[in-house]
Parts: sequence; C-alpha cells; structure tokens
Amino acid sequence: MPGKFPPTVEVGRHPTNSWQHVAIVNIPSCKYQLNPLYISLTIRNFIFGLHYFTAQGSQVYCVSLDASKAFDRVLHSGLFMKLANRGISLSFIKLLKYWYSHLQCAVLWKGVLGNIFNIARGVRQGGVLSPFLFAIYMAELIGQLSSGYGLYVGNLFMGCIMYADDIMLLSCSCYGLQKLVDICEHYGEKWDIIFNPKKTQCVSFGGKTPDKCGILLNGSKLEWVAKLTYLGCHFVSSSCKVDFSTNIRKFYGSFNNILSVLGKNRHEISCVHLVKSYCVPSLAYGCEIWNLSCVEYLHMNVLWNNTFRKIFNCCWRESTKQLLFYCEVVPMSYIIDQHTILFYKRLQTSENKVVRVLARINRDSVGAILSKYGFHSLQNSVFDIKEMMWAEFTRNVGL
Repeated sequence: MPGKFPPTVEVGRHPTNSWQHVAIVNIPSCKYQLNPLYISLTIRNFIFGLHYFTAQGSQVYCVSLDASKAFDRVLHSGLFMKLANRGISLSFIKLLKYWYSHLQCAVLWKGVLGNIFNIARGVRQGGVLSPFLFAIYMAELIGQLSSGYGLYVGNLFMGCIMYADDIMLLSCSCYGLQKLVDICEHYGEKWDIIFNPKKTQCVSFGGKTPDKCGILLNGSKLEWVAKLTYLGCHFVSSSCKVDFSTNIRKFYGSFNNILSVLGKNRHEISCVHLVKSYCVPSLAYGCEIWNLSCVEYLHMNVLWNNTFRKIFNCCWRESTKQLLFYCEVVPMSYIIDQHTILFYKRLQTSENKVVRVLARINRDSVGAILSKYGFHSLQNSVFDIKEMMWAEFTRNVGL
C-alpha cells in the first residue's frame, strides 16, 4: 500500500502482505522524513482510540514502553535478513553491509583522540536511512501485536501506536494489555531490544486506576501514573485531554529570553518576527489535537494579547485587535484553528487509505472549526484558507 507517512506510525490490517500490519505506511515507498506533521498524526490516532472507547463507557489501559537505546541495539545480521525477506535489492543490502561493517569510532576528550574501535551494531541516529531501517527491524513486532488482544475499531487494529522507538500499547482489559507487553518482551529477547521497566509507565483512561491489575515487564511491576507523556504531549487520565500547560511555560520562557537579549530599546517588529519564529512553534506543538473549549480559546488569546502589550508597551486597557492587524498577525485562536484545518486537509489528500478513513471519522470536529470562518469544505487551497481567515479577522477588527 503506497503512503508518504513515516514508518511504524500506526498499526492496522493489510490485505495482501502477511508480514505487514502497518496500515499507515509501506516502508520502501516512504519519501518523507519524520516531522511534526507525523507526530500530530500519531497523537491524533491515539486520542481517537481513547475517545472512541471511553465515549461508549469502556475503559482503556495503556502502556508507554521505553526501549533503551533502541537504535543503537539493532543487530546488523538481523537487519540484513529482514531486508532480504522484504525483497530489497541484494546490491543495496551488500552496500549497507559494507558501510556498517566498516563503522569505526573514537572518543575526543579535551583535544586528545582515544583509540579507534569498531561499531558492531546499531543504526546511526540522525541518519537519513536510520528511521526506515529501524522500521523494517520492528515491523515483525507490529504484526505479532495485532493478535486480537488490543483495541480494534471495526477491522482496524489500533492496539499499538508507534513513532520511531516510542511505543504505545492499548487494550480494553488488563489481561489483553499484559499479553501485548509479553509479545514485546519476547520480541526484545529475540532481537536484542531491551525495554526498561523503570521508565515504562501505565495509565488508565475512562475510569479509576485498577488496584489489583499489575502489569509485569521483565519480571518487574510497572508503575501506574495519572498523567502520561508521549511524544512531548501530556495526557491526563481523568479527562483524556492534553495538558498544554507545558507548552505555555515554554512559550513564556522563550519570550522572556528574546526580551532579555533585545533589551529595552528593541525594534518591536523584529521582536514580533522572533516571537512568531521561536515562541509560537513551542506553544502550538500538537495543537491539532487539543480540542479546546471556549474558555481555553479565550485564555490563549489573552496570552497572545499580553505578549503584544509587552512588546509595544501599550494597549494595557484597550483591545489589541488593531495592533495585531497592523503587525499582520491574527489572534492565537486563529493560529490554532489554522494549524488544525491545514492538518486535516493534508490527511484528506493523503495517498494512504487508512489516513483518509481516520480523517473522515474525525470530520465533525474539524467541521465545527470550518463553520467559524465560513468554510464549507477543505477543498480550498492553503492560500485561500489563510486569506479567508485573514479576511474574517479584518471584519472583526472593523477595518
């Protein structure tokens, strides 16, 4: 199945390839590097799985597995065998084997170079091929996990969500969750992937934490937590929502650093540009899956308005709409909605069928956002969407 999404993002049924239960991606056809869009997609699928079951009164149990130095522990012989089983060109495998058999390293400490030693395992972190090679190395595990114990939405298996070496297991029962953990443990023993029980956490969504449910990994009992961190987002077990207070703290930290560097005699427009470039990405990270309430939208706008009041040292008792307009900046609620609209637009135009299905399932949530700006569908171009949102803001300003 052709796709442009990164390896091991999501798990599902594949109609033809018995090894491949990865419905989001066909690894050889991947053309894109891992980026925030794919992170948002992964988190979106995780949130959808939670809401789908908790809305029907079911409880969802999750385990966030920590694979210790997973990229560095890839067995070269196992990787080459898996590549051959995938039908990868023998010439390409020989080229990889030559590269990896000649890897050497040395430690540089205070200008002194230590002895050179060979590297016998692992794929290089930061390398262009490394995410794809690691995905192939882990593909068999994904197939084994779709064994009937995890979450299913229709025929779509959603019991395992992966982004690189970050693995999330989901099940509606503690028994099923333990079975998924056991499969990962056995796979790790065979292919030298070590899962660290001290950094692995369990969380329960849609109900209380089970007192008598002890999930074991490598003989150690896993810890149950009230808040789970996955791909930089914090999920609260009681509400199944994302806690973005960390994003706000990062935003204020970056903003205060900019003000301290520029000083009191700063150029305001340059400061605005720096805030848009360095602060907004920290604040809007993962905003495509926030599902904000009216009060939360208001708080975000207040934060954004106070930022401009601080930069220009004015409008402390007045509206900042005209100030934002002349700086060619929209309110933070518009920025968050724009991220969400463009995110779903890219999902709908994906070549991957499963991604499009998930986008259609979530069309009601994005439809409510579209109606605020007079959109009827996501068929408009990116330029038109931005222009229509700017026009809507201009009308609200009254200019």
